[in-house]
Amino acid sequence: MKRFLGGLLMTVGAVIGGLSGACTLTFLVMSLDPHGGGQILPLIFLLGIPPILIGVGLFYWGRRLWRSAAPPPPDPKVF
Repeated sequence: MKRFLGGLLMTVGAVIGGLSGACTLTFLVMSLDPHGGGQILPLIFLLGIPPILIGVGLFYWGRRLWRSAAPPPPDPKVF
């Protein structure tokens, strides 16, 4: 169950982080317009960075769950 939940969290985190990152990058490139596009820059960071951080956090939380569910290594003394 831990592996399933970990995989689910990693997937959701990657989707949230990836889509938010792509959207933020798009608006960041659009704000490089020399005709006043830099005015949107604070809004980009205010609305773009938190979802990226949430997505990355979910991904790492899921990875931690995934790895903690791995079976222990076999005992070499038992044959």
